[in-house]
Amino acid sequence: MGKKTRPGKRGGTKKQRPRHLRPVPSAPRESSRAEDQPLIASIRGALRSEEPLDLLIAVSGLLEVTDARRDLLGRGDVAEQRETLIESFLEISFAETTAALMVIREFLPDEVLGARITRELASRRQPMPDWLRHLGDVRVTSGVSLVTHELGDGDDYMFTVALSSGHEISVVAFLDHNMGSALKDGFVVPSGHEELLDHIRSSAPRTQSAPTIEAVDPVTARAIIERAGEDGRRVFPPPESDSWPMCRPLVEWLVRLLPPGGVVPEAREWSAEDLDELTEVFFASPYGRDIDTPEARDAVEAFLWLVEADPLRWSPVVVEILLLDRIPRKVRFDPQEMAGYPDVMRAFVRFAHAEQEVTAASTAETLRAIDEYEPDYLREIRRSDRPSSADMLAHALGSALTGADEPSALGSAEIALSRLDRMVGGRPALLALDDRPLPDEEFETAGIAPDIVDAVADIGALCDAAADEFFDVEHRTAMRRLLSRVARNDPAVFRRRASVARSAASAGWIIGRANHTLNGEFATMTVGDFVSWFGVSGSVSQRAGALLAAIGVHPAGSAAIELGTADLLTSQMRRDIIERRDRALSQV
Repeated sequence: MGKKTRPGKRGGTKKQRPRHLRPVPSAPRESSRAEDQPLIASIRGALRSEEPLDLLIAVSGLLEVTDARRDLLGRGDVAEQRETLIESFLEISFAETTAALMVIREFLPDEVLGARITRELASRRQPMPDWLRHLGDVRVTSGVSLVTHELGDGDDYMFTVALSSGHEISVVAFLDHNMGSALKDGFVVPSGHEELLDHIRSSAPRTQSAPTIEAVDPVTARAIIERAGEDGRRVFPPPESDSWPMCRPLVEWLVRLLPPGGVVPEAREWSAEDLDELTEVFFASPYGRDIDTPEARDAVEAFLWLVEADPLRWSPVVVEILLLDRIPRKVRFDPQEMAGYPDVMRAFVRFAHAEQEVTAASTAETLRAIDEYEPDYLREIRRSDRPSSADMLAHALGSALTGADEPSALGSAEIALSRLDRMVGGRPALLALDDRPLPDEEFETAGIAPDIVDAVADIGALCDAAADEFFDVEHRTAMRRLLSRVARNDPAVFRRRASVARSAASAGWIIGRANHTLNGEFATMTVGDFVSWFGVSGSVSQRAGALLAAIGVHPAGSAAIELGTADLLTSQMRRDIIERRDRALSQV
C-alpha cells in the first residue's frame, strides 16, 4: 500500500469508549518538581485518556528511542538511556511510572526484567484502569488478512486484538518488496477487523484495481512479519512515517500474540539460467522481436540484474528506482547507447505485465512513470562529471592493488565482476582466487563459548552425516567452518530454542546454495529432498537467516547466497568463478 488513510483519524469514525471505572490520581504533592517533567506529563495525559492506545503508543515511543538496535554507530549510549529510563520508573513510585511499567512488562520479552517489574508493582497501590491492570490478558480476536495489490510493491498484514475491557486494536504491518520485503511501516488503530477492511476497500483509488484481501495462516504470518522486522532494522537510512518507528515496540508485541512456530515460505529464486531463458522468451515475443539488438540485450541484462527479486514485477516505483538511481549509478555504457534504455524498458514492461496478466490500467500507469522519469534519467547519464568506462576500469584495477573500495559496475563485464566480487569478498580476493580443494579439516572449537559447544557439536555431527550422504569432504569442511564461525561471532544463535535437525539443515542449505549444489548448475537434488532427509518440514530459510546474520551476510530477498568469502566455497565452485572472472576480464 502507498499512503494510507487510517480509520479513527481525520474524518474517520471513532467509537465512543467507556470512561475509566477508577480515577487516576496525580503524583503526590511532595513530588511537584518531578511531575513537571515533560516525560511524566506526557504519560499522565495518555493515562487519563479514554483511549488505551494513547498510553500504549506513548510508552512504545519511549522504548523505541532507547532501543540499543538504533545505535548504528555502536556508541553504547542508547542502551544506557533505556536502562536509566526503566531504573527511574522502578525507583519513583508515581501513577505515571506505575502505568509505564505495566506496559513495559508486556512490551519487552525479557523474563528477568518482567519478574523484577512484577515484584516492584506488587508494592504499589496507585489505582489503574482495569484494562491496564489486565493488559496481559489481551487476545487475538480475528484471523490475519493479507492485502495485496497487483503491481506488488508491498503487502499489508492485518489482524485485531481485544483488551479485557473490550477495546479493539487493529495492527497493520507493511512489507516493502522494493526494499527486500523489509518491514517499512506499521501502525495501530482503534477499530475492529471488518471495520478496517471495509475502510481499505472503500479508500482504494478508482483508477487502480481493487486490492486483493485473503486470509493467511497466523503462524506463517508471524514468521514473515518478524523476519521482515529484522530486515527492516538493517535498512539505512531507516524508513520513517508519522507512526513508524515510534510504534514498533507496540507492533512487535501484538505480533508476538500470534501463534509461534511458523517458517517463512521460500521465495522463487531466479538463477542465471532462469534469467537467460527469460531474456530469450522476451526477444522471441511480439514485444521484443523487433528490437533484438546487442544494445537492447545489454539493457535487458542491466534491468534483470538491478531489479529487486522478481524480474517480472514492474510498477511505477520500480521504474523510478531504476531510472533515477540504479541504472545511472551502476551502469557505465556510452550515454548514447543508454539513452535507448527507456524504450527497451517500455517493451519489457508490456511483456512482463502480459506474462503476469496485469490490468491495462496498471500497465498504462507504469508506462506513464517511464515517460515522467525519462528526462531526468537522460540528464543524469549525460552529466559531464560522470566517470567514463576507462576511468572506472582504472579505478577498479587500482582498487584491486590497494584494497580500496571500487565502483559497483562497469558495463556488462563489470556487472559480472561485481557479482563475483560479492561471492568471494572483493576484487583482490577475486584476482587471487585458486581452485585448490578444501582440506579434510576438523571442527574448530577454539573461541566458542563452553555452554554451547555440545549443542554445536550435535549440529555438526548431523551436518557431517549429510555431507557423507549427499556431498563430499569439501562440503563437510565448509559446513564445519560455517558453524564454528557462527558460534564464535554470535553464541546467542545456539542458545535460542531451535531443533538440531533444523539448524543442521539450515547450515547445509547455506553451503549448498552458496556452492550451487542445491538449486544451481551443480545440483544433483532439490532443496526439498535435501531438507526432508533431516526430517524437517517447510522452509529452513528463517533459521538460515539467523546463521547468515551472525557472519554478516544479509540476503534480504536476494536470489543468491553470496557469503563474501572464498574459504566456504568448494574447488568446483571456485573453478567456475575463475572461469567467469577470466571471461569478464577479457571483455573490459
